[in-house]
Amino acid sequence: MRKTFALVACLILALSCVMLTACGGANLSDSPYVGTWVVVKAEAFGEEASPEEVFDGEFIMILSEDGTATITVADEDPSVNTWRKVSGGIRLKGDFNLKMEDQDGTLVGNVIGMELYFEKQ
Repeated sequence: MRKTFALVACLILALSCVMLTACGGANLSDSPYVGTWVVVKAEAFGEEASPEEVFDGEFIMILSEDGTATITVADEDPSVNTWRKVSGGIRLKGDFNLKMEDQDGTLVGNVIGMELYFEKQ
């Protein structure tokens, strides 16, 4: 009975290691979305504005190969999120939970009723 218990325990341990290895950071190095993205315009209710007018500065999003997304708005502390590639664009999770659509190389997302247009730098 002890041998059976030891064998089952070793099997569970081995499976746990394999499963945890699969949960490691994503490798998105081949993704065209990896890099620095900057808001170039914002639209709300048919009106267009610059990021400086809306946010008192730049709105920058850095998408890393490991699936992290660092977002900085004006002079505020950066927000660390995760991102992944989805059909038609990307999805952010964390402080910013939104899907961004790829419109001919421009990422467009709706934040608090405002369409933000990001261009890769």
